[in-house]
Amino acid sequence: NVHPDVVTYNSCISTCERTGRWDAALLLFHEMTSVDVLPNTITYNTTMSALGKAMQWELVFELLDRMVEQTVQVDTLTCNSTITACEKASLWALALSCLQDMVGRAVRRSTVTYGAAVSACEFSGRWLVALALLEDMETLRVHRDSIVFNAGISVCEKGNRWEAALGLFEHMKESKLARDTVTWSAAITACEKGDQWQACLLLLDGMLRADVPTNAVAWSATMSAVS
Repeated sequence: NVHPDVVTYNSCISTCERTGRWDAALLLFHEMTSVDVLPNTITYNTTMSALGKAMQWELVFELLDRMVEQTVQVDTLTCNSTITACEKASLWALALSCLQDMVGRAVRRSTVTYGAAVSACEFSGRWLVALALLEDMETLRVHRDSIVFNAGISVCEKGNRWEAALGLFEHMKESKLARDTVTWSAAITACEKGDQWQACLLLLDGMLRADVPTNAVAWSATMSAVS
């Protein structure tokens, strides 16, 4: 008889993760223990990623606790999955706690780690926290890409801080980072909320001159600002 091993289970769980079947991924995870196949770091990471994407953050932390109890190695991908779960559920304080735990565990913090933590601040508009995270990245020399800055601008927009949003927007230009539709539209929306109609017009004009595809968000925010 041929019995599935940890590699087989990991492959199946990975398929579930890619296709959004978190329930099937969790079922396979629990099935492993019943047939005496020990989950490894990859197993935990993939299952937690599937759960996090489905906003099952409580289950993610249950698996993290179990992982620690079973002395399975916790790595950057593990922590990224937990912080991403917090991001999906807009649990910014819990995301920061996970980030701090990485320091205690001596686990490397990546661009993805910080990007998820910054995004977790968006719903509550915790712009000061987002800016502090971006500064932390610079201090630790963690690469700051366009995605992280876009998230930061969006947080500032939600926090009604148009000046901070434009500061990040200009920093992207100075750092020669690509500013896409998301970047420009978030900056325009931030200025619209701050009653900065002239800035909205300038940004929309700059967006068109830079040949960046416009969207409904950019146009409607500009129209609202000047009306």
